[in-house]
Amino acid sequence: MSQHENGRGEDLPARRQAREDRDRIKAAFGTRLRVLLDLTGLSSREFAHCYPA
Repeated sequence: MSQHENGRGEDLPARRQAREDRDRIKAAFGTRLRVLLDLTGLSSREFAHCYPA
């Protein structure tokens, strides 16, 4: 019986790919946000103050 068949192992390569994709998307978002903040002249603290969560 394989790990997948006994329910203890899922498709680990797919999970790893999903994690890598998520990390890549987060990094791209951070880069774009930094560019936008630089263009507006706002620091991240000033932005957070203007747009609280």
